Amino acid sequence: PATAHAAIANVQIEMGKAYVKIGEVDEASKIFEKTLEVQTKIFGPDHPDVSYTYAAMALMHLDLNEHDRALELLDKALRIQLDSLPSSHADFADTYRHFGDVHMAKGDIDQALAYYQRALDNQQKTLAWNHPAVAITYKTIAAAHRKRRDYKQALVLLQRLLDSERTRAKPGDASLSNAYKSLADVHLDKGDGDQYVHYSLQFIGNELHTKAHEHMSL
Repeated sequence: PATAHAAIANVQIEMGKAYVKIGEVDEASKIFEKTLEVQTKIFGPDHPDVSYTYAAMALMHLDLNEHDRALELLDKALRIQLDSLPSSHADFADTYRHFGDVHMAKGDIDQALAYYQRALDNQQKTLAWNHPAVAITYKTIAAAHRKRRDYKQALVLLQRLLDSERTRAKPGDASLSNAYKSLADVHLDKGDGDQYVHYSLQFIGNELHTKAHEHMSL
């Protein structure tokens, strides 16, 4: 049945990703190509599952610094999604973020920011402002602004990230430490020593809370 084939394809895609991580690109490529062949035969070339495979292949080419090929594959994935999914579907956010990642790797920060913003716009249609996926996008956009030395905008996004984490995370959680450290790093870049120290102390305090909790659990 189609559901079984879809499940098998998902496993194969994850296997392909695993091979990419360990540098076995040829093996990963074979898996992706075979998965694509089977999906196209069973579901047709315009099925959303086919777009997932194109996206996985695109990320492989991104790892190989083959940016143009990655963009070609993401274009294919996006065209399928536009024809087969509602405009608010969460898959669009992932695809837009992948586009942004490729453009960041190419050094085209403006294009990357445009795609990251599209990802955020998509998420905000269906997800709460403090959803973990939205928080990741805040951090991603902030990193792009930091790269272009737009520290003011980076700090706006990182403050949203921190506010989001505070609604969900418990003291000592790694997500809070990461938010504090990101804010400290940008303030250091900006040359604002007082704020750098402030958020560094917040980071240290949160880390100490983690260590104390771990010690008590022993």
